[in-house]
Amino acid sequence: MIIILLYGRCGINNIIFREFEKGEDLSKIQELFKSCYGQKPLAKGGKFPSLDELKWRYCSYLESKIFVAEDIRKGILVGIRPIIFKKIKVRDEILNAAHFMDVMVHPEYRRRGIFTNLMKIAENYIKENNIFLCYAFPNPNSYQSYHKATDWKVAGFFEVFITTKILIKIFCPRIYIKDIKIEEISRFTDDINLFFKHNYQENYVYILRDPKYLNWRYLERPDIKYKILAIREKEKLSGYIVTTLKNKYNLSFYLIAEMFISSHSAIFYHLINLLKKEKANVIFFFNYENETYKNLLKRSGFLKLPSLFEIRKFPVLIKILDKDLEKYILGEKRLLISLGDNDAI
Repeated sequence: MIIILLYGRCGINNIIFREFEKGEDLSKIQELFKSCYGQKPLAKGGKFPSLDELKWRYCSYLESKIFVAEDIRKGILVGIRPIIFKKIKVRDEILNAAHFMDVMVHPEYRRRGIFTNLMKIAENYIKENNIFLCYAFPNPNSYQSYHKATDWKVAGFFEVFITTKILIKIFCPRIYIKDIKIEEISRFTDDINLFFKHNYQENYVYILRDPKYLNWRYLERPDIKYKILAIREKEKLSGYIVTTLKNKYNLSFYLIAEMFISSHSAIFYHLINLLKKEKANVIFFFNYENETYKNLLKRSGFLKLPSLFEIRKFPVLIKILDKDLEKYILGEKRLLISLGDNDAI
């Protein structure tokens, strides 16, 4: 499929808008990453992914569509609008969802309508293919573009919580919970299905998390390594925590990419004991409008980072193509989101 748009008044002559074909050279996308984000690779804290990383994102377990803008005179990609298709759980239904990710426009081609045209092409595809929910985690530049050029809505923002080993040892209750065990796992298994069924199925809308999806997301990724901790009570799975060690801003810290647990604040004390031999002394958690977690974090020695000190806002944008679903998600605050739902983390 090739869509050609030549708008002289917008300054985008010689630009074609098309679908990136299966089997096409992924290094073309990699070069666009370099132009937008610099030469520091993802594995070293940058935003320049390896070719294996791009294959993992776009050519492995999940179906994807990639719409691009190409300067046919220079033979380079100057814009990209990838979509990854996922499943969402809504009560007892499983519906189609689309994660809009990695949108980029080459620095030398911005303010020419490329973002807007890529969004129109992508949204037309969505409307024709039975997608109920679209979501995105835009950076500040993309957020402004969404705000100006689309009808997407802000579902909410992540709040940043921070703690140290010392704070948790002081404030987290040293409660011994009989038969609780925290262990590092190398694969997710079928007990994850029972955990979500018993804890979240009735009242929330969330990205379907089955073993195949979670193993792809966290254990098959080439450029980022995760530590997955399973929490068991009397051998029954009662939650899990996914962390990754980051080095940024001259600081080595653990980022909790995803956390789903039943309740116990003492879990955090056990978590710190497991991490105390590691290099990092700081842990960050991004909480998305979960009051239970917010109270649990505060009781466990986590401090909410004041907005004054936040490096940037972390919004969740959504577009819902079903009015009843929109009312259920936005009106009743039923959306269950983790930082790990953003594949950039």
